[in-house]
Amino acid sequence: MKNIKERIIKKQYVAVIFFLGLMLVMVVRMGKNIKTSEIKSSIEMKTQDELGEKFAAEYIGVNMDDSASESGVETEVETVSESEEASDYQYPSGWLDSFNDKVEELKQMFPSGKYWNHMGVESDGTDYLMVTDIPCNHAENGEAYCNLYNGMSDDAYVYKDTSTQCWGFASYLSDYIFGSDAAAERFYNYDSLRVGDQARIQGDSHTVFILEKTDDYVIVAECNADYETCMISWGRKIMREDLQGYYITRWN
Repeated sequence: MKNIKERIIKKQYVAVIFFLGLMLVMVVRMGKNIKTSEIKSSIEMKTQDELGEKFAAEYIGVNMDDSASESGVETEVETVSESEEASDYQYPSGWLDSFNDKVEELKQMFPSGKYWNHMGVESDGTDYLMVTDIPCNHAENGEAYCNLYNGMSDDAYVYKDTSTQCWGFASYLSDYIFGSDAAAERFYNYDSLRVGDQARIQGDSHTVFILEKTDDYVIVAECNADYETCMISWGRKIMREDLQGYYITRWN
């Protein structure tokens, strides 16, 4: 009986030791898992922070750390769509004042209601500087008395022409504003249209020069809007939906 009792006690002792050892192993493993989880969370948070800063720097164009340190305050970053950015385009400092001054000079050179032609005057190669009080008669004379100007804007047209009438007039205004060496490019997005650009509209049959631009309409300068007389006009309003076609810019 004594031996049996001793064996039972020994087995119970071994079982307790095994149970305590098992509990110790579980506690150690739990500690490791908790520590690993904490490290993983820390790494994920750091990675997310770094990605957020990288996105701001590369796509918003703002380095949050630098801007905050320079200003001493927290900076709120705002984004705008491409169309909003184009609509709210910020012209170079002083540029619009210079533009408006040049427009006033052009209005004196080419008064509204006059005709951009050389009716009754023999051509001397500088016809583009002439205006008269006599309208063209394209039905009778064709382009015989129309002024001619070949400017840099010709490079952006879909096809080449003689640069008379509306085309030549808008091209000269553009060169007067930007200079004759500024490259010309064609584009099709109204939201990217800016003051000083040209618009080729009405089935690629008429060109206007942009004096003012809003989200809904433009104010233009033009010549030969009636396709017959080469009359000069400043200030006509054209709604956005009527300005379908393509555009020419010297902003590059």
